[in-house]
Amino acid sequence: MTKIRVIDFETTGLPEDDVKAICEAGWTDIFDDGSISETRSVLVNPGHPIPPVTQAIHHISDAEVADAITPTQACQQLMSGMEEVICSRLTMLHSRKSSLAALAFHGFAP
Repeated sequence: MTKIRVIDFETTGLPEDDVKAICEAGWTDIFDDGSISETRSVLVNPGHPIPPVTQAIHHISDAEVADAITPTQACQQLMSGMEEVICSRLTMLHSRKSSLAALAFHGFAP
């Protein structure tokens, strides 16, 4: 069975910013029979303050992420369940450029 994992990140930076750490990760799975899994999301502590300009966009505050999981833990959760579909798994990113930059910032290679 093919599984497509659709992923969306909220980050602490704009596309032109050097720092784009993850502050929220969300995902859902779509299967080849047309079924869609429950949507999941987690707040992530980016390890630095969220600039006011990006707080205004996604409405996630420093206080909300202060005790949240780490980016590494968030990425582990994102990959959980994908290992069972070795040969037929796909990943879709809502905003590829920003998402890949945020993953690279946290040390995850695409």
